[in-house]
Amino acid sequence: MEGKHPEDIHPSECTICLDVHTTGGNGLSCFLYGGELPHVGGCALATPGAEIYGKRLSRCDVWTTPVPGHKDAIAAEKTAVRICLSVREPVSVCCGIHFDNLDTDGIAHVITICEQLTDAFLRRYNAEKTDGAAAAYHIIDRDIPAVPTPGNESSSDF
Repeated sequence: MEGKHPEDIHPSECTICLDVHTTGGNGLSCFLYGGELPHVGGCALATPGAEIYGKRLSRCDVWTTPVPGHKDAIAAEKTAVRICLSVREPVSVCCGIHFDNLDTDGIAHVITICEQLTDAFLRRYNAEKTDGAAAAYHIIDRDIPAVPTPGNESSSDF
């Protein structure tokens, strides 16, 4: 069976969302989900790198937990690290995006959408600094500019 290409994904079935809840400076909790069957397929926790004797050992530490047979933890990790590096707080991301029979280009397309959702959230979060108050954000793929169809890319990113 031939895989599904990005241009074969109808917009009505391509809804991918990023929901983020902030804690007023003590971390962010995110859910990245969508496609034909939203679910929980993997989680990632990213924290600013530890400091010992005033020296930072890493920029960001990350732990991932996939549901067996799922690759969603890869997208969760990319999102958690990207947000953690930007906001310098702990970030947890649960992810579950499913499309039947995606080919390599389709997977790359979904990853691109996830990255654009993350960028859209960070732009909004940085523009709306809440002065320590908790806040909730809902970013949906239809709210971001059109995603270009990727070329012949490898599936190694997903």
